[in-house]
Formats: sequence, C-alpha cells, structure tokens
Amino acid sequence: MKNTLIYIFLPAILIAIFISCYKSAGINHLYHLIYQPEDLYSPTVDVKYSVLKINKQIEFPFNPKYRDIYSITLNFPPDLISSGWNKNHPKYVFSGQLKFEVFKGTDKMLENTITNFKSAHFQKDMDFYNSISLQTFSLPFNASISGPLNIKITLIKADELLAKYKDDIVLQIGVSPIP
Repeated sequence: MKNTLIYIFLPAILIAIFISCYKSAGINHLYHLIYQPEDLYSPTVDVKYSVLKINKQIEFPFNPKYRDIYSITLNFPPDLISSGWNKNHPKYVFSGQLKFEVFKGTDKMLENTITNFKSAHFQKDMDFYNSISLQTFSLPFNASISGPLNIKITLIKADELLAKYKDDIVLQIGVSPIP
C-alpha cells in the first residue's frame, strides 16, 4: 500500500515541478546562460533615443523570441557617458523619468515608472559606460504564445545629458545578460 502511494504521487509531484520550472522565466534564463542560442542577445526593439519626446507615447510591436528575462537598455557610443571611475569626469546619474508599459491587445500586463538605472556595462577602461540597463522584466508564461504584444514608452522627464546626445544613443529591448 505504501509503495503504491509512492509510485502514484512521486510522478505527479515530479510532473508538477517540471511544469512550474518550464513556465519560469528565471529557470529559462539560467538554461539560456548555459546553452546560448546564437541570437539570444539580439534585440527585439532597436530605436534611436531621439524618438522620445516629453509626454509623447511611442509604441513598438514586441515579439519575444524566448521566454526569458528582458531588459530595456540605452547603448552609448565610446567615451560619452562617464562612469565616475576617472576623477576627471563626474559620475553619470540618470535624472530622467520614463513610463514603461506592456500590452497584449488592450490588456495592460505590466507598467513601471523608471527613475534610475538598474545596472551598467562599462567600456574596456571602465571610465565610461557602454550601456545602462533601465529596467528588467519577465513575461507571464502564455504572453508570447497567445498573441502579439506591444510596448509603450513615455518620456515623462528628460535627462539633460541624454537629451544633449539623443541622436547618438540607442534604446534596445532584448534578453538581459544579467538576471
């Protein structure tokens, strides 16, 4: 009797664990760090920062390639945004404000207001940033399977330094290299 219960419940528990792990963006992110597809870090959205205007909403179709953790990143040309490691250049602090929304049809799935950056990627010498990650997000299991998604970004408050170099900065959304 005891063995029969083990043979019945153990597979059911293992199947439930497998299904919950399969639906998890974090587990998929770990898997993708180990077994990377060639296009894993290719951005799904890639636009010039100059398209952002104060209180003007821009909308992008978002077709996630993988169930994973995604990142909104600003990429900079060389020697533009100081990291503060070199005492001759002040450290850059994001002073803007962005509203970020993800929609499936008319249903809002996610909304965040971005007021600072989450992480930064340095250039070789670490004196300047190569890019900054403004926001990371993961999508619900069925988000990419059951229909197209749209991302809306609204610039609420402009960052003075980014506004100065807006034609040189690229906003990208793609799989995050960092969880």
